[in-house]
Parts: sequence; structure tokens; C-alpha cells
Amino acid sequence: MAASLLLAGCGASNLSSYLADNIPHWMGGLPTNAPPRDGDARVAEYYRLQLAARDKADAERAQANEQEARFKAAESDFDRLTRAQTMQSARRQMPAQQAGQAVAETQPLDSFSMSANALY
Repeated sequence: MAASLLLAGCGASNLSSYLADNIPHWMGGLPTNAPPRDGDARVAEYYRLQLAARDKADAERAQANEQEARFKAAESDFDRLTRAQTMQSARRQMPAQQAGQAVAETQPLDSFSMSANALY
């Protein structure tokens, strides 16, 4: 009878919450990274840290997205520049290629006698 009264008294006091919060994890208590209970003085600090961590992660994600967008734009500009340079060099070489093709067209072409001029 006394034991039941003692246990009932422990459940209503702050002792039970103190014991539940301070039992080591290896004994079945809360893990070390568990958030504080409501009403604890550490709750405000915990939520402030959580909000700061979320804001930091959002800022890093935005910066990564911005860098990726800049990279894609630079890659697109590089591709456009490469195509333009290729077209310019093709236009410069076109008269020389046409003269080479005229010579190549007069020679018979089969799979074994193709010259470099005939390939281009």
C-alpha cells in the first residue's frame, strides 16, 4: 500500500519528468539530440537555433541555385561562342575547300582511294 502511494506521488511531481529527462540514452532515456519539453526554459533557445539553421540552409540553397544558373548561362554563352567561331572558320576555309573539292571530283572515288580532301 505504501509503495503504491509512493509511486502515485512520484507521477504527479516534477521528479518523474526530471528522471525521464535525465536517464541516459543507453538506459532507455531520451536521445542526446531530443528537443526540450514544452515549458522548459531551453525551448526558446532551441527554436531560435532551429530557425537560424533553417535560414542558413535556405541561404546556402539559394546561393547554390544562383551559382548553377550562372554556370548554365556561362556554358550556354560558351557553346554559342564556339558555334560562332566554328562558322567563321568554316566561312574562311570555304573557298579553299571548294577548290579542293573540284580537284577531288575529277578523280574517281572508291572506298580505298579517298583522299583527305574528299573527306572534308
